[in-house]
Amino acid sequence: MKLMNEKLTQLRRQLFQQANSDERKVLKGCRWLLLKNPENLDYGFQARLFLKSWCERAMLTGLAPLMTMAKTLTPLKQGLLSYFDYRISSGPMEGMNNKVKTVQRQSHGMRDQEYFRLPLYSLHETKDAFAG
Repeated sequence: MKLMNEKLTQLRRQLFQQANSDERKVLKGCRWLLLKNPENLDYGFQARLFLKSWCERAMLTGLAPLMTMAKTLTPLKQGLLSYFDYRISSGPMEGMNNKVKTVQRQSHGMRDQEYFRLPLYSLHETKDAFAG
């Protein structure tokens, strides 16, 4: 194993010396990624590497739509990747907001605000009650 690690380090150093500046940016910091067993990489680490790599490649393409998307994602990186740390999704909240909007749309013309609140209080008990 030690011999394999040494040979991999030697190869990586040779590639780094032959690489241009853009290729060096990709190679820099990948030593532990190469040495680590892929099964031991956590999803958050893989997602961080993928997002960073994708944004760098998008910027290098010179295509305006990809560059715009990369510029948009870069400042949002921490929020996007926080899912892998906390495993919290905004899906249930968005679903509840859609149900509230549906109740609001169905109750158009209702005069009594108190009666409008009754279906809202029972939303947590129903599943897909307002679908369709």
